[in-house]
Amino acid sequence: MKVTGLQCKLEGRQEGEDKILSKLDRVLVNSEWCRRWPEAYTKFLNKGISDHSPMVVKWSNTVITGRHSFKFMNHLTLDCDFLNTVTQIWAQEEEGCAMFRLMRNLNRIRPRLIELNRRKYGGIDAREMQARDKLDNIQEMLQGDPMNIHLQKLEKEAREEHFEAYKVAVASIRLPGL
Repeated sequence: MKVTGLQCKLEGRQEGEDKILSKLDRVLVNSEWCRRWPEAYTKFLNKGISDHSPMVVKWSNTVITGRHSFKFMNHLTLDCDFLNTVTQIWAQEEEGCAMFRLMRNLNRIRPRLIELNRRKYGGIDAREMQARDKLDNIQEMLQGDPMNIHLQKLEKEAREEHFEAYKVAVASIRLPGL
């Protein structure tokens, strides 16, 4: 199977010239699999905050586009403005059968919830993504110069920064008691 992405990864937490280079992550397929999906390939991504490189197996380069579905974010139900927003929409009189009224109300609530999320929680995901991109960029530079002590230090700092941003993003969507 064809492979793209990282060629080797830095193993362990050693610094400087003590860094150990290795490639432990693998994708295994058999000949039947290769025969059925000859265009398939594996892309090794930057390891981020993990010790292992995520692997994405792609069957083809075809990109499927379309409208994204609405993703309900559970943390909104805990917001003090959530119930008021839903009540305002649901209180509006609507003609038609029950299913039509339900769909109409859901379609009216959607933009209000998106706005509520943007106003109160906007930027949490963006900050996490920005920290992840910074870490990815540094890890890509490390691929070209794995023994560079300065880059190793920058990677350590970026890893910690990304982990903190990730914890905040996860905490914003976690329900109490879970």
